[in-house]
Amino acid sequence: MAAYRAYLTSLYGFESPFEEALALSGHVALGFVAPRIKTGRIADDLLALGLTAADFVRLSRRQHIDRFSSAAQSLGWLYVIERLTLHHGALRDHLAATLPDELAVAGSYLAAYDGDTGDLWRELRLELEHVARSPAAADRMVAAAHEAFACQIAWLEQAEGDGSVLVMPLHA
Repeated sequence: MAAYRAYLTSLYGFESPFEEALALSGHVALGFVAPRIKTGRIADDLLALGLTAADFVRLSRRQHIDRFSSAAQSLGWLYVIERLTLHHGALRDHLAATLPDELAVAGSYLAAYDGDTGDLWRELRLELEHVARSPAAADRMVAAAHEAFACQIAWLEQAEGDGSVLVMPLHA
């Protein structure tokens, strides 16, 4: 259970500033963004699991993410964040076998897209294609995705290096 709590606290420290930057940028419609906001679910799961002093320390660390300057940059970052959702099923299966009681009360983050993953990914693909119609916008989107991957990997590796988190694979 401690590893799962640490994983959630680490994700919160990255995803919360991302969601704030995305919402404040104003480049992507809030109706599109709203179903992809997941930090409230992370917070609910952490409260259900109970927080330790070490969890509070991890929650106080947050990645700095500047407000996005374009829809292309916003969507490049969003693609990277959404990519983690593809691993939720495997992690949920693992936790169901090892921590079934904890997952029953603190699995809302991992269940955020239950039944909707395909639809949300299709919607994201259409939005990516729409914004990347020009080569310059496509280049900005790809550059933003590379920046987001590097930032996310560094964040999670730092947490793993601290011995405080179970890092799920980012590349499948």
